[in-house]
Amino acid sequence: MDGTRRLFDRIKRRQGQTAVEYALILAGIAIVALGAFNGLGNNVNGALNGTVALLSGTSNSGGGSGSGSGGGGDGHDHDH
Repeated sequence: MDGTRRLFDRIKRRQGQTAVEYALILAGIAIVALGAFNGLGNNVNGALNGTVALLSGTSNSGGGSGSGSGGGGDGHDHDH
């Protein structure tokens, strides 16, 4: 009986150690993933801000000062 009890105690201890090891590995992966997502988010944010700046710059530069003849005419007065 005593040997069986020791065997079960040893198995329980190993399972507990394994659970702690998996938890530590998972925590490490989570920290690395959060750091990567944070860095990636900053890069995406910078790219989107650059795109917005480009788009707003082109839409402001063409603000209504068009060239043309106004009505499709040839510029001569044709009152007959």
